[in-house]
Amino acid sequence: PKDQPRALASYSDCPHAPNEPWWDDAGNYTLIGAPKFVQIDGVKTHGTKLNWRKDVLPAIWKCYSPIPNGLKVKTEVSVHGKRLAYFVWSQPEPSERQLSGVTQGPTFSAWLAAASSPLPIINSPNALPLPNRYRVVNIVGGFTVVHREGFSVIAMQATTVPCLGELKTVFNVLTVASDDLQQFHDARVLDKALKYQKTLLDQPRLFNAHEYLLWKRDSWLGRSALLQSGADALGHADAWPLNEISAAYAEMLGLGRRRSETLATLEQIDTVIAANAESLREQRQRKWRAIGAALGLAFIAKETIELVQLHFVPNIFNWQLAILKDQKPITWLEEQALLLEHWHNGTIIAAAVGAVLGFLLSWFWDAKLESK
Repeated sequence: PKDQPRALASYSDCPHAPNEPWWDDAGNYTLIGAPKFVQIDGVKTHGTKLNWRKDVLPAIWKCYSPIPNGLKVKTEVSVHGKRLAYFVWSQPEPSERQLSGVTQGPTFSAWLAAASSPLPIINSPNALPLPNRYRVVNIVGGFTVVHREGFSVIAMQATTVPCLGELKTVFNVLTVASDDLQQFHDARVLDKALKYQKTLLDQPRLFNAHEYLLWKRDSWLGRSALLQSGADALGHADAWPLNEISAAYAEMLGLGRRRSETLATLEQIDTVIAANAESLREQRQRKWRAIGAALGLAFIAKETIELVQLHFVPNIFNWQLAILKDQKPITWLEEQALLLEHWHNGTIIAAAVGAVLGFLLSWFWDAKLESK
């Protein structure tokens, strides 16, 4: 309340003491009240409210943070959004307190893990990851905190960590392998393969073979790169402590489980692609059988018409005999030529009808067999 002073022993000699409703137990200690509502200038207003997570914890961290001073990031590597941060002491030698249980405690390890996260803003204990989110691995000259978003490497002496270059290599290889796996799953290759298969089986007229072949080539190239990065990440052996760090980072990234899922997905994709290839082969064979049946029936119709034609229209040899021996008039020759032209047209029509009929009979007969 405003202008309602309370007699406080702590301010007995202060003529302009604060007017807040404090209580000091006759000078023993001070208790600051935070009423829910107060009257200020006749207006009912909320009293002081502090949020535990947003206000109190950040203030406590700012005043009593156990993180020692003198640390700085000497090297930072960023790969696909993940970070490797290498911390060194800005002073020549860490103090005895800094080398004590503070740096080996869970708070400092959690702080290091958060410091190499994509957004290392640490202003409260709430910003620190849980212990199951990171793993501490001791190395020569310091230790490494491994988590899903990267590494934090700290040198506990003024000298550098001997295996820093190898750590960068492990970080880069495993991070690239994880990103390749993620890109493969985001591409949804299996879904696209199943979509092509569905179109091929249900709506073959809408199936774009050229587009499918381009997609299959691109998927093979992506698959080859994926398998290569997986071999680089998991197909080699490192000496200690790199093998332990590699195993910890791979476990944090879920590489083993995701790689098994990817291999199973690749097997399913191979099965679908093989089924698509078989369907395309059957369709090509069906078309060639239909074309062969069309050509065969057209040839039979042509030969049949030409055999029948011999009984109604003389051939060229008989024409010559009729003209030279029997002295047939030219009008007879014209009539025979016109009749022969009609027979030729009939032969063409019969061959075309035979071709269409052969094609349709073969096509629908194959469709009937496939339906069975």
